[in-house]
Amino acid sequence: MSTLWYYASEDRQMGPVAESDLDHLASSGVILPYTLVWHEGMPEWQTYSSIRTGIAGVVGTCSQCEEVELHSEMVRFGDHWVCAKCKDRYTQRLREGTLVTRMVYAGFWTRAIALMIDGFILIVVQLLIQAAYAGTGGFKSLNGYYLASRLIGLQLLQLATQAAYYTSFVHQLGATPGKLALGCRVVTADGANLTWKRSFGRYCASLISVSTLGIGYLVAAFDDEKRTIHDRICDTRVIVKRGRFV
Repeated sequence: MSTLWYYASEDRQMGPVAESDLDHLASSGVILPYTLVWHEGMPEWQTYSSIRTGIAGVVGTCSQCEEVELHSEMVRFGDHWVCAKCKDRYTQRLREGTLVTRMVYAGFWTRAIALMIDGFILIVVQLLIQAAYAGTGGFKSLNGYYLASRLIGLQLLQLATQAAYYTSFVHQLGATPGKLALGCRVVTADGANLTWKRSFGRYCASLISVSTLGIGYLVAAFDDEKRTIHDRICDTRVIVKRGRFV
């Protein structure tokens, strides 16, 4: 027996409708990706996109911005779906011939040197932050509780600075200053720029590579695509810009 679905429309519960009719309503624009749907047995209402993503002809993820959209509102280029917002930029890349055909991956030592450059920059920034913090006179207090709170605040500020450094540079410029200096760029598996969300997620995942005493970075030396642990988690690649397409 076909599953009967209910969906929300202007604060009203609509249905029941058969599963095929639910998809037809989505294709016609009555049901949107964020419309709440439910059927008997589900613990709670969920968005239509969360239950139907990946089903051909219904809902998909834009290969460029990673937003979930109805396939009826997207354009398909080979295996890639592209939303209306990204279509012009994608077609421009097609005309310019700058879509990835085969990537040239940055080698282990190139990435290691880039990491050292970024580390040096961050050390300088952190020292300046520490100097500014010390200049306020907060560390001269004899109150242990106050000193501990100041130290915790300093560590949180330094961590936030590091997160902002890696996230903003990767998203805005495609790479950190260390990687840019060596002609490298961070991209998705299909060569697209990283979104804010994926850039931040990659930074968070890099903490795993650090916590493994560097083993997470070392695996790049033995990977065909020179991927670290955080590259694997976020499905990213580090490529050489100057030799990007061959």
